[in-house]
Amino acid sequence: MRFLTILVAVLGALYFGYWFVGSTALERGANTWLDELRASGWEVRYDDLSTRGFPSRFDTTLTNPDFRNPVTGIGWQAPFFQVLALSYRPNRVIAVWPQTQDIILPGETLTLRSEGLRASAAVAAAAALPLDAVTLEVGAAELTSSQGWNISIAKGLLAFRDAGGAAGQYDAFGEVTEIALPQMLVQALDPAGLMPAQIGLLRLDAGISFDRPLDRFAGAAGGPSLTRIALREMRLTWGTVALNATADLVIDSTGTPEGEITLVAANWEQLITLATNAGLVDPAAAPGFTRAASAMANGSDRIDATIKLENGLMSWGPVPLGPAPRFR
Repeated sequence: MRFLTILVAVLGALYFGYWFVGSTALERGANTWLDELRASGWEVRYDDLSTRGFPSRFDTTLTNPDFRNPVTGIGWQAPFFQVLALSYRPNRVIAVWPQTQDIILPGETLTLRSEGLRASAAVAAAAALPLDAVTLEVGAAELTSSQGWNISIAKGLLAFRDAGGAAGQYDAFGEVTEIALPQMLVQALDPAGLMPAQIGLLRLDAGISFDRPLDRFAGAAGGPSLTRIALREMRLTWGTVALNATADLVIDSTGTPEGEITLVAANWEQLITLATNAGLVDPAAAPGFTRAASAMANGSDRIDATIKLENGLMSWGPVPLGPAPRFR
């Protein structure tokens, strides 16, 4: 019995030592980052930096952070910011933001009010620390500008994770619901007031490949380069307008994509009008788009179209769309 008591006491002391060393290292790393931020010209203010959570957690809290760049006029302030981790799984961390925070821009302050804004990140237990997964999620959120505009969503999710195949292959997913755009933007896109006040859904699901894995060595030699985008789904629904897209694009060494994008559009006439109002379609070219879409739709309000990317150019059937986007 006495031996067991001594063993428990020794193990407890060892674990306390591990927790103390780990928490000290976390605070040292945070202070180093803050010092580097100051050295780069930022004004860094906060009330306290501390780590708690013994025995099972490392909960590092920065209280009342206020970061300002006097040269650019950019800044950020909040009541707190937290980074949380289980002490027995330090390779997985969670970042937590408060319900209200301010983003300072030149001549404008953006106030973000959100429910449950947090991000998590995990790296594999290997020497290179390869990225395993990153997730950002938020409930109802509203961004309000001091200049009088605001945008809000019901909830949002962004996720990026190792696809589990060859090195450098990842899955990306994003979804935002009930997007209320700034009124001035709605008036520009839909001056006739034909569309609902909110965009119902914006979703993206894709496979993304790089020429090297995302790990602690990824920044060497210019960083990783995209080699392929496999778009499984891109969906936008706004009232009676619905747009779905899939794609398979191979990206060469110059960053030029080649492949095809398949589009399925419902209420395509209104979609062309919105794209023209948004500046995505040249007003002079809009009649050509309408004629081509009408021919493809064959009297229907739905069209299935394929955009081809080849030799650095995009085309929709016989209609040239201009240069393809570059990814480098």
